[in-house]
Amino acid sequence: MPELIELVGSAGLSITGLIEPWRYDPASYLNDGALLKRLSLLDRFERAAMAELLAGNLKVHICYAVKAGRAAAAVAKAEDGAMIPVLRTGAGADPQTLKPGGMLTARAEGVEARFALPRRAGPILARIDGRRALADIHSDLAASEGARLDWATFKEEFDRLYAVFNGVNKMFLTRDNNR
Repeated sequence: MPELIELVGSAGLSITGLIEPWRYDPASYLNDGALLKRLSLLDRFERAAMAELLAGNLKVHICYAVKAGRAAAAVAKAEDGAMIPVLRTGAGADPQTLKPGGMLTARAEGVEARFALPRRAGPILARIDGRRALADIHSDLAASEGARLDWATFKEEFDRLYAVFNGVNKMFLTRDNNR
């Protein structure tokens, strides 16, 4: 990781993302709360370097890079209801079989990690079609639950779901420019 960061920086670029994100997160390899708390104090590249050491199997690094100074603006975030979640073809999670509070397992080169999913993972995933914005998904889900689902609760669950699915390269975001 340090060599990659130096190489990218020497080209006048900044790294916006590492592929696959879960492999660069020490929490994928550790479950000791005290140690994870200490690691959370490190910046994202220091955490990535620690994950590289813990995994021991990251032979090739793949990253997205942009001109230095543009990294923050180049990363899509689910900041508002206009963002559209897109599932990668063959995402591998059947919304009908996901149980509330279920897990998603990721494997890479002999390493396995399990990620907790939010309670509404199945219903949210079932509504993602690559065209519907988050606001539309929330409205539909809230209507199906009898309007008991406020935006803040939906957003918290979506953010948890997105963190897992984006971390294993199965979900991405795009913006609906017509809103």
